[in-house]
Amino acid sequence: MMGTAFSRIDRHFKALITLVFVLTVSGVLAGLAMPVALFPAVTFPRLVVSAEVGALPADQVVVQVTKPLEEALANVPGIGRVRSTSSRGAAELSASFAWGTDMLGAFLLSQAAVNQAQAVLPAGTVLTVRRMDPTVFPVIGYSLTSAKRTQASLREMGVQTLRPLLMRVPGVARVSVLGGDQREVQVRLDPAKLLARGLTASGVADAVTKANVLSSGGLMESGLQLYLTLVDGRAPTAEAIAALPVASVGGQAIGLGEVAEVVEAVAPRWTRVTADGRDAVLINIYQQPGGNTVKIAAAVQQMLKEASGQWPTDVAMHQFYDQSELISESMGSVRDSILVGIGLGIIVIWAFVRRWRLTLLAAVVVPVCLGITVLILYLLGLTFNVMTLGGMAAAVGLILDDAIVMVETVSHHLQLGKRPAEAGADAIQELTVPFIGATAASLVVHIPLAFLSGVTGAFFASLSITIVAALTVSLGVSLWLLPSLAARVLRPQIETPRPESAATRLYRRVLGVCLRQRIVVTVVTVLLVIGGVWLYGQLPTGFLPQMDEGAFVLDYRTPAGTSLKETDRILRRIETELQHTPEIASYSRRTGLQLGGGLSEANEGDFLVKLHKGNRKALDEVIAEVRSRTEPVLPGTTLEFVLLMEDLVGDLTAVPQPIEVKVFGGDMVTNQRVAREIAALLPDVPGVVDVVDGIIVSGGGLRATLDPVAAGRYGVTTAEVATAVQLAVSGQVSSTVLRGEQVVGIRVRTGVLPPADAAALAEVPVMTASGRPVRLGQVARIVDEPGLTQIQRENLKPMVAVTARLEGVSLGGTVDRVRATLARKLQLPPGVSLEFGGLYEEQQRAFQGLLMVIAAAVALVLGVLLVLFGGFRIALTVTAVSAVSVCGSLAALALTGTALNVSSLMGVVMVVGIVAENAVFCLYEAHQAMAAGREPGAALLAAGSRRLRPVSMTVVAAILALLPLAMGWGAGAQMQRPLAIAVIGGLALSGPLILLVLPALTLLGTKAPAQTI
Repeated sequence: MMGTAFSRIDRHFKALITLVFVLTVSGVLAGLAMPVALFPAVTFPRLVVSAEVGALPADQVVVQVTKPLEEALANVPGIGRVRSTSSRGAAELSASFAWGTDMLGAFLLSQAAVNQAQAVLPAGTVLTVRRMDPTVFPVIGYSLTSAKRTQASLREMGVQTLRPLLMRVPGVARVSVLGGDQREVQVRLDPAKLLARGLTASGVADAVTKANVLSSGGLMESGLQLYLTLVDGRAPTAEAIAALPVASVGGQAIGLGEVAEVVEAVAPRWTRVTADGRDAVLINIYQQPGGNTVKIAAAVQQMLKEASGQWPTDVAMHQFYDQSELISESMGSVRDSILVGIGLGIIVIWAFVRRWRLTLLAAVVVPVCLGITVLILYLLGLTFNVMTLGGMAAAVGLILDDAIVMVETVSHHLQLGKRPAEAGADAIQELTVPFIGATAASLVVHIPLAFLSGVTGAFFASLSITIVAALTVSLGVSLWLLPSLAARVLRPQIETPRPESAATRLYRRVLGVCLRQRIVVTVVTVLLVIGGVWLYGQLPTGFLPQMDEGAFVLDYRTPAGTSLKETDRILRRIETELQHTPEIASYSRRTGLQLGGGLSEANEGDFLVKLHKGNRKALDEVIAEVRSRTEPVLPGTTLEFVLLMEDLVGDLTAVPQPIEVKVFGGDMVTNQRVAREIAALLPDVPGVVDVVDGIIVSGGGLRATLDPVAAGRYGVTTAEVATAVQLAVSGQVSSTVLRGEQVVGIRVRTGVLPPADAAALAEVPVMTASGRPVRLGQVARIVDEPGLTQIQRENLKPMVAVTARLEGVSLGGTVDRVRATLARKLQLPPGVSLEFGGLYEEQQRAFQGLLMVIAAAVALVLGVLLVLFGGFRIALTVTAVSAVSVCGSLAALALTGTALNVSSLMGVVMVVGIVAENAVFCLYEAHQAMAAGREPGAALLAAGSRRLRPVSMTVVAAILALLPLAMGWGAGAQMQRPLAIAVIGGLALSGPLILLVLPALTLLGTKAPAQTI
């Protein structure tokens, strides 16, 4: 039957080779069109609701805003955890859903729930609902600086020139401009002049609003023309605004300029942006979902280059961030790993078969399989990223395994004196059943990964799909194309069988001993398993592998209530240290803002620090050096050093810190006291750094409480007092002026200095009913209040989260030490409980899922083997050997100092399938011989000797193919390095397990005659 199958394939060889060629070329063309990104396109199941409510204190924000929004979101179907932060004048709620939720539907339902709740919120509350995905972070950033131009001029260049230019780039979703000043016209009222003319500040502000108007009177028809009637009272310049009439006394119009100074100015600003030590304007470019980051970056650079002639020479534009550089480096490193792996695998094949034609046949299979795999990924809508390319790199060894098995089998039949066509036909007949069974054993281990949720499932699904596609293509190409191709390429020649080699004779003697001493082999295997279990408990644990991305984020927070000016002065000291660090190429700083958005006070923000390329210190060494130099000179300032992608993934999943100890159960005062105690204990744990107690205090406040008796005596209302205070402190934007395409505000304010303390605020004039002013202090009691803390809640309960990061230690082991320290030294008040969240919570969830995946994979492999061998003895033996090979993975991780994380556990899952695949080829031949009546011991000896060379070839070739990935050269390879190390360790152990332990365990419990062994 198999000979017939070969005849049919051979008869249609031209059509088959043409089809394979077309599919391969299509894969190459698809690869050129595929989007390129750092990570797979993942829909994170999280929404963020932001509420701006003016200047309410945090406790009032909780009652009037946060709780109604929490209750509204709690009714959204499928919602999981709702976490909120309430601050002065703002609230932010994070709503998490289950992975796999239709986030578009969840977004619409959440938006509807929030809109319904707005009816009970304070008037003027501004709500926004946004989905969290990687496109909420910029992919490219530029800074604008100038020694001559004002910050207002730089901002206008960014808004009016750069933003429209960059929005034309295909794939760009939006362009934001941060920093700089916004021009406005300020009307500085003179209280004495207002009093002399009997005017009030609020009355003048209303008059400006009514005078500076462009209004339509409707349409008029005259003859054949249609006219639009307009009433135009606009004043485009400061001089024209000063001439606006604000009142009439005795038939004489009073111009605004008679009671106020009208000047060109800039709006008050409570944020600060710098780049490389100079005030700057930042241009952040965001890509559309599914966009090609590399192409977008290239198009942006080309467009800026073409427009450079129009750019002022006194404005410097520098790129402070470009994600495409990391992507290109990652793609390049993984690509190089693939090419080097292919080269090493081909060398191994030639070293064993010593025939160039056979070697080239095997070599051709790899690019063909990878090309068709790329076509499948393209049709599935995947992108080129570190996961899909890592899957292709890992699949190279598996593809070579299949090619080696077929090439070695064809070579074996040639040595028996068969013609090439006959050798190809016999190879297909010999290998079809075990080939399909072995590939199925390797494929089924990936089925449970489809049910894995969280970041692990989202990220590694792409890797698993890539490997499954590559193995499926490899099965078809190696089993049906390669033998027919060999029949045409190989020269017809008669080869005499070679005498048994010394290696084969040695192997037969060792295997004979193992078969006779199978009880001893079993005991050794059990001891190996015990050692593996012990190693599993000793290995350091982490979450995602760390990558040297060439950049990091430095989050900071100066003492509560620190002014923007003082915060800027403090941060200049950090900038000095950054400028004196040789490895740092550039940086940008946001104060009062954050790279990923979110609530920010004027005393907090972040740096995005970019390192030089080429030879330099490792990223973690640079971070440790900057931390050691900055923390001692900035007492009271909290610093957190975060890897860029860790920060991105953490923000998207709402778990930005590795360690998070959540305090529940008590009132806010009790929770905060416990949080401070925990924060004081955490630095005693080795490797714990950047400890934050979670108690974020907003700046202080000045509260003016109206005295009802005094207010009644003077005839003033609370609303009038509030208007007077607003005009004195921040002013009121009463109207706007259109200048070109720019809208410029007209801010009316009383001509007094902004109050800085209670005494200054008490001097604010308030107009009475008699038309005479009184001091605010005469009608209100003014209290200088300390800052209020931000209030955190989770699932409608008050909570304080103490967070920390790690330096040079593992996540799991450090959390265990933190638990032990808190249990020993912390006395919790009654009703107060602790929960551990952060990346540790994600890690534990991921590990539980992956361990279940490994168990399910073993069970599925067993099922495939039962179908293939038809009995439990051999199926259980092969499954056991596959599981024991995991001990080699654990040993390799321990020897290389690699943490047990989601990447290395993925490697363990792959090892189970790969070893089962190799074991099937070794044992199937013996199983067939035993089914034909041959004595088991002799059948196992013969099959082992026959499979010695192919097993050795596949193990060595696969290890060498994965070696470049295991070396971790480049950021992309670093992500897959733990996986490669785990697979290499499992494969290294699989050789002796398959060749020696597997036959011995197969005979365990039987009475095989010693003379046949």
